[in-house]
Amino acid sequence: MRVHGWMGRSLVLGIAVFVGYVPALTAHATPLGSCLGFKPQDKVVIVEATDVGMQTDIDAAAFELVDSGAIQTLALLPAGKTFDSAAQRARTRNLNVGITLALTNEAQDKLPWRGVLPAATVPSLYNGQGNLWRTPAELAQHATEIDVRLELNAQIAKARDAGLSISHLEPRSAFWRASPMLTRVYLSLARQTGYAMITTLGDMPLDRQQALNRNGQRAGIITPDTASSLITPATSKSADRTDDYAALLRRMPAGVNLLFIRPALGTPAAKAQLSDLPLRQADYAAWSDADLQKSAQRDRIRFTNFNSLQSLQGKINDDTDECLMQAFNQ
Repeated sequence: MRVHGWMGRSLVLGIAVFVGYVPALTAHATPLGSCLGFKPQDKVVIVEATDVGMQTDIDAAAFELVDSGAIQTLALLPAGKTFDSAAQRARTRNLNVGITLALTNEAQDKLPWRGVLPAATVPSLYNGQGNLWRTPAELAQHATEIDVRLELNAQIAKARDAGLSISHLEPRSAFWRASPMLTRVYLSLARQTGYAMITTLGDMPLDRQQALNRNGQRAGIITPDTASSLITPATSKSADRTDDYAALLRRMPAGVNLLFIRPALGTPAAKAQLSDLPLRQADYAAWSDADLQKSAQRDRIRFTNFNSLQSLQGKINDDTDECLMQAFNQ
């Protein structure tokens, strides 16, 4: 079943559906899980460590969890200060990894990452202090479409040039939802690159996400049915998140669900640089805990990675998919 008119349909859906302008959507299981080889009732989860390439203690924790099999994937930040060393680690492990596209930087002073391209090339992406804009709202107010496209393509090219095997793209701070232009540009990358995508609708209830992402999948954007993270205020001193993660896994619906975690080790450097270090340490401790793995097994959670989603995006782009589009067009 061919996906004619993909680009126009996906962009209309991206602006009208993903950002939430269409009311009254009915949530139910998408065909994605079945097309990836799972049963319709299976609760499938991908656990991803994000922010890799930002800081050494984040990188160390993330790779340790991947190496142990506690989580399935991680996402690297091409604009991050430790991207090169993190990319080398990923290459030596032959990992398929995600790429976190960043057009903002909320840290500014402590971790002042910048874009891949200099301000002279993409001036609308930088503030007066020479940093990327702090918030997506500021980005939407100032950024031009040509600068956004140039920088996003440069970040993807940097990851490719580093020899990484890329499985999916994701937007840091959900910048793509800040304006129709940013939505259009970000969603067009699925067709352009052939990588699966993350839509980061984590502020919405899971059933709402499932309904919105169903429409994106119908338009040819391969993305998990839901994406979640365990949100706690940055001032929290909670040292144990194991039970909270076990409960979050139980709440996830049947289908393919992404869970973001942000682990880090508690070194002096991390304490100086990471304002949310207690939560990052708690993430690391929870996913290192065998009890959480046992709980997921008891609850019949099925874990997977992004490889099959990437493959499906390629088939959508090549018009060789014989499952997902057929299911949507029945």
